Amino acid sequence: MSTTADVLPIGITAQAVRELRRERWQGRVSRAAGTLNLLGIGWTVPLMRLALGDTPRAQVAELWRTLFVPVIAIIIELRETEIDALIHKGLLTRDNSQNSGAIIAALYDFLDRTLDTTP
Repeated sequence: MSTTADVLPIGITAQAVRELRRERWQGRVSRAAGTLNLLGIGWTVPLMRLALGDTPRAQVAELWRTLFVPVIAIIIELRETEIDALIHKGLLTRDNSQNSGAIIAALYDFLDRTLDTTP
């Protein structure tokens, strides 16, 4: 049975090998970042960099900027738009437009009417 010391060239430690492997993976992630952004999944790059041991503070900030901010913006826009549509369809009153329970009930009512498969 051979040990790591038997396989590695003289002067290269296992730690150095791990560091070289990590740098190689970081290069791969950096090269893939443009393509992932183009595909709309650029938010995975900070996750990969976190997995490689990159600085957590910078990667969490990048993840926040690339994933959470756009998702929150979409949710806010969808929420306002959907509430207006529910009011327009008569499923929700303006007085209840801030009541989350009423909004959920109206949304379920809308989905039941829309997705009803009975003839």
